[in-house]
Amino acid sequence: SAALAKLYCARTAMEVIDDAIQIMGGLGYTDEARVSRFWRDVRCERIGGGTDEIMIYVAGRQILKDYQNK
Repeated sequence: SAALAKLYCARTAMEVIDDAIQIMGGLGYTDEARVSRFWRDVRCERIGGGTDEIMIYVAGRQILKDYQNK
């Protein structure tokens, strides 16, 4: 479902960006580093499209509906 795809992609993107910031050290937090912009963008996307909890709720509701229709 779309909710699970969004949840997976958002979490994976945050893991990758967190690793990149860790590799860059203190420079990763500066405004000059593109990775800090990526972190802000992905963080806003995780909230803007529906929080992780909402995506889990939507996916669970769809799974239950599919199960009940069998």
